[in-house]
Amino acid sequence: MVEIVTEPDFTDTSEVKDYAKKLQQIFRYLGVSNADMEKGDMRLEANVSVRPVGQKELPSYRVELKNINSFRFMVAAIEYEIKRQIEALENGQKLHQETRGWDEDKKETFLQRSKEEANDYRYFPEPDLPEIKIKSDEIRIIREKLPELPDSKRRRFEQELKIKSADARVLTESKELAEFFEKTVEVGKANNVSPQQIANYIINRKPDINSVSPDQIVKDIASKGTGVIGDIKELEKVCKEVVAENQATVGDFTKGKVNAMQALIGAVMKKTAGKADVSKAREILEKLIKV
Repeated sequence: MVEIVTEPDFTDTSEVKDYAKKLQQIFRYLGVSNADMEKGDMRLEANVSVRPVGQKELPSYRVELKNINSFRFMVAAIEYEIKRQIEALENGQKLHQETRGWDEDKKETFLQRSKEEANDYRYFPEPDLPEIKIKSDEIRIIREKLPELPDSKRRRFEQELKIKSADARVLTESKELAEFFEKTVEVGKANNVSPQQIANYIINRKPDINSVSPDQIVKDIASKGTGVIGDIKELEKVCKEVVAENQATVGDFTKGKVNAMQALIGAVMKKTAGKADVSKAREILEKLIKV
């Protein structure tokens, strides 16, 4: 078992969620754990305390939210706890060290045990786990042996394969998908199919990578190449219809939900029987939404 403890650096639940999901992704890329929350491979805990705006020093207390088994529950528990603590302080109450759990049915945290003094945490050296000191040279060697991690892979896809940033992020969400994409790119080189065409196909069609081969995907892309709709005016007409018919999805995209663009492109593909040039359709949609 490994416990990772951070500095008190988070000020927003979105930061907590992004950090935890990034850890899960790295664990899976390294192959050290499935990090499956439902199976108990990974658990989340948060120390929460609030302070007045402008106060720099940390509060004298912290509330530990214990053993939470989903990102959604963690966000809900932290948001509830922040609200509870603010209300308590505004009512003149003094908050103490304590451990609380999350009741998903009641949508609230509950007291598990109070720990008013630091000694109540019972910190002591574990006799069966000796302290390990790692030298800087050893750390360097370990780093050199690490496989390519998701952020590095995403940057390589963008810079070397010229994949759009949003697409590269989707393609590197899992190690399996990223590796499948790269295998397909290799096949595509011999068939004049570009990495971006392959990225568009995988992202928009979401093929089952366990049952379809890279050769099949490349063959499918190449066979439909002659029938691709690339005329800007024709695509603009279809894209305008899609934007008008999917205002809720457009609103999601303007709020920063990247996946909403995939839904709009999917609607364009449906209207054109899968023949629209995805890259051009994306550009047109982005221009229309920004207007």
